[in-house]
Amino acid sequence: LVLMPDGNLLIITYDGDIIEFDILSGTFNKRADIIHVGTIPQDIIWGTDGMVYGTTLTGGELMMGTVFRFNPQTNEVTKLFDFNNST
Repeated sequence: LVLMPDGNLLIITYDGDIIEFDILSGTFNKRADIIHVGTIPQDIIWGTDGMVYGTTLTGGELMMGTVFRFNPQTNEVTKLFDFNNST
């Protein structure tokens, strides 16, 4: 759960959907999903660069999880790192 600069909330579901919740209207809007970078999302944080960063429990090259970035301007999800036995 992340508070966005516009006051809305960004939520990531267990299924990997990134959803924006408009607090004023009470509406939900699916922005993206992370299924192509990993599964079972864990935490997300708002970066100082305006991007949202998160991790997954599984997925990636060795199925040991990933680090990903979500761009709220373009709705693009990018895998940044694959976890392995030494990380």
